[in-house]
Amino acid sequence: MNPAVHIKARKSIDFLQTVFTVGMDYNVQSKIAQFKSSWSDKIIGARLSIKGRELQLSKSWNIALGERDDISTKLRFRVAIDTRTGAAYYRCGFRTETIMPINLKKGVVIKKRFSITRGDTVQLEYKANINLPEPNLEYSYNDNQVVVGLGDVKLSLDELNVILNL
Repeated sequence: MNPAVHIKARKSIDFLQTVFTVGMDYNVQSKIAQFKSSWSDKIIGARLSIKGRELQLSKSWNIALGERDDISTKLRFRVAIDTRTGAAYYRCGFRTETIMPINLKKGVVIKKRFSITRGDTVQLEYKANINLPEPNLEYSYNDNQVVVGLGDVKLSLDELNVILNL
């Protein structure tokens, strides 16, 4: 299976302790372009975005619960205004999550981005999946030893992206 190939163009502008980013993601196989924009502030880390007809301001926090390292919660806050009607609403919620160990049978996802040029103008990003085989243990009575059999390690390249930071 061929990896999904995207060309991503981004332009970021720093202004008054905020970062405004506009961009486009172009899928080479399907020839579909998606335009994106975001506006985030550097003071509280909130994000201002337009989704459909709504202008939204959102912020989320990760909070550890108690002494255990494997349980945390994500607190989310969002304020939105409908640009056509002027109606506003807010939402505040949380979701408790248990941090799960890596499942080697399902594979390990590796996502890496590195610069091709100086100054990070052109970057290459890939997303790959590595599946490790399940070991097959056998005991030989004749030789009085344990024999370990392994299968093939499977590596798949799922995404390959070229990022242009203008």
